[in-house]
Amino acid sequence: MGTGRVDVAAAVRTSVRAAGSAFFGFFDWPHEPTDAPVTKQVTFANSGSTDVTLNLAITGTGPFSLGASSVTVPAGGSSAVPVTGDPTRPGSGQFTGYLIGTDAVTGAAVTRTSLGLVKEDERYSLKIKLIGRDGKPARSTVILKEGRRVRPLAVHRRWRDDAAAAVGHLHGGVVAGRAG
Repeated sequence: MGTGRVDVAAAVRTSVRAAGSAFFGFFDWPHEPTDAPVTKQVTFANSGSTDVTLNLAITGTGPFSLGASSVTVPAGGSSAVPVTGDPTRPGSGQFTGYLIGTDAVTGAAVTRTSLGLVKEDERYSLKIKLIGRDGKPARSTVILKEGRRVRPLAVHRRWRDDAAAAVGHLHGGVVAGRAG
């Protein structure tokens, strides 16, 4: 089967296999007009002596679409089907799904390919410069709290200009912090 719990007996009995995964990319914030749908070919191989037709379906959440609803994989050969991940669809986060290939004759699941796409949620850069009581750049660890999440952010001196600075990539909204 692939991408999940392994059924060794089923894997040995089947002659048809598919690519284990297809990742469509990480799309960072802010989202740009150049973010465009990405199409990948998922390849199916048949080591058997007869052609096999698979019905294809996508399960799970995510902006994924199929280029064909079925594929016939020739005996001793391979076939590819286009799958598209579309970052222009609404929403953000980690999107996952599965491309399931079921035998057109028996209806049994034969292949499973995991699909993934990450569309980063709203984030902003925060630059922190620490100044000591003597007026000179200082270094420390700054503790940032975003909602329930606490993150340490080390502020070090840069070797070129002796300034201490750190940049964090944070969610939008209220952030609390303190230097320790």
